[in-house]
Amino acid sequence: MSGFVVTGTDTGIGKTIFSAALTGALQGHYWKPVQAGLDDGADRDHVAHLSGVPAAHILPEAYR
Repeated sequence: MSGFVVTGTDTGIGKTIFSAALTGALQGHYWKPVQAGLDDGADRDHVAHLSGVPAAHILPEAYR
């Protein structure tokens, strides 16, 4: 099994958008282990909407 880790040091730099594009392009699975801040919704919701992958490919966070 292989995977990618998308990291960044600031809010609003495009990690979620890039993750959605990568997940959609590879028809992969998305998992963000820790979700902090839910004012604008969880990142997994944005990735699900933007990537076009089946809902089963978007895994729940371990911690919110």
